[in-house]
Amino acid sequence: MRNEIICELTRDLLPSYLEGLTSPASTEAIENHLKTCASCAQIAEDMKAAVEMPQLPSEKENAAADADHDIKPFLKLRKRTRRAVGITILTLLLIFGGGTYYFAHGFSPDINDITITCEKFDGMVDITFTSKSQNVILNSYVGGYHQNAGEAEVDYVELEAFHKNPFKKVLRNKAYFGYTFINKDTIYDSFGNKTHITDQSYFTLSLKDKVVKINIADLYQGKITFME
Repeated sequence: MRNEIICELTRDLLPSYLEGLTSPASTEAIENHLKTCASCAQIAEDMKAAVEMPQLPSEKENAAADADHDIKPFLKLRKRTRRAVGITILTLLLIFGGGTYYFAHGFSPDINDITITCEKFDGMVDITFTSKSQNVILNSYVGGYHQNAGEAEVDYVELEAFHKNPFKKVLRNKAYFGYTFINKDTIYDSFGNKTHITDQSYFTLSLKDKVVKINIADLYQGKITFME
């Protein structure tokens, strides 16, 4: 439906475009559309050929022109109004499409773009990831359970950032992750599995510029410790 509207608006603007009367922004939008729409491109070629073909006015056409002389100003005003409305709608559609992509497209943050804090409540440890920019919100995803016999990695966590949409209410702009400690040596991991940990156990945090390891044993003390 959206493509049909853009095609209709483009075709309405083609006469003005071929006469060089459209604004630079509208000209660019029309030319970009003609590159991807074969139907509109063919219509543009047909119009261009018709404009370039010289025609001599007939007596009937001259008579009609004289008869319509008084109403031409009104027809021109109507045409200009329609053209202005078409340009406005086309511009809004292009802006809306770009804005939707901008706010919906997620990206990985850098380590320097976030802060990581840890809070311990009895046996529960909450890790909070906060963007340093008020215009960015974060989500966290557990990428998979990695621990096997002899391995120190327990979980793999990914962060995804989004630009905050000013037209939508945001319930939270931070991302969270955590563990429940049965004691200092045993936890329930993110999948609810009882897991024994050592001072070398860690979870991996994936970011844009690096992958970091965060020590799990130190979380029991409410500390964030990065491991080499």
